[in-house]
Amino acid sequence: MKKLFAMILATSVLYVACSDSDDVQPRPHPESISAVYLMDNEQQHNPINLVGGNSIFEYTGDKVIKRIGGFIVTNPATGLPWIYTKDVYDSVVYLNKNTIRIFAAINFEGRTIEPNEREITLEDDRPVRKITAIDLETGKRADTIFYYYDAQNRIERTEQHFDWIIITRTYTFNATGNLIKISGVIKNSGGVMYTTEETFGGYDDRPNPLKGLCLWPDYFYRSLSNNNFTTYTYIAEGAYFGVKEESRNWTLVYDSNGNVDYSK
Repeated sequence: MKKLFAMILATSVLYVACSDSDDVQPRPHPESISAVYLMDNEQQHNPINLVGGNSIFEYTGDKVIKRIGGFIVTNPATGLPWIYTKDVYDSVVYLNKNTIRIFAAINFEGRTIEPNEREITLEDDRPVRKITAIDLETGKRADTIFYYYDAQNRIERTEQHFDWIIITRTYTFNATGNLIKISGVIKNSGGVMYTTEETFGGYDDRPNPLKGLCLWPDYFYRSLSNNNFTTYTYIAEGAYFGVKEESRNWTLVYDSNGNVDYSK
């Protein structure tokens, strides 16, 4: 399985989609986000996504139209299988009020990359389905995520479907509207392959500037809470590999107004 290295979309529609209904704090559009804050343990996709690293965003009004910065494959003889370049980018196309498409491209003479197309379907201003594929028209190497919400308009459950595997995640929030746990079950036709538990903590008391920016998976976890977490743990347990554990922590940087600056 391959990790997916990309996620963030800042539109007025999607501020509603992944926010509590009573959360009306103004949140400025991020212009840049450091790769330090990337995280994506379980939203795995079949197509290789080459957009990642430090991200720079271009907007038209309230809508992001481009995410700039990513990786391209190099000659293995160099000892560096990937290099980061601002010539790689994701373009965002708003087909109508309920359909958004994202695809990768490159401004590099003589080089091409797979478009890694993604189509997001909205209902009631909330994403309810995302298809990721090499080719959306043919469905080649596609996977689909379905999103379900609770009465407070927060993510309650997601189901990700591949040809032979289903990943179900359940999301738990605390009383202050911050994500504290994600429980995952990964199944194939033979039953449960393994389970996961991800926990979040060390929240500050400042508004989260990434809240609601939830269309690319490497920032998805950071888009769900009112405040900003600084600790993270991941535990996966299965018969094939036993137990795998990971923990991460961050020291957040704040600007002169006391708001988190995710570009540093």
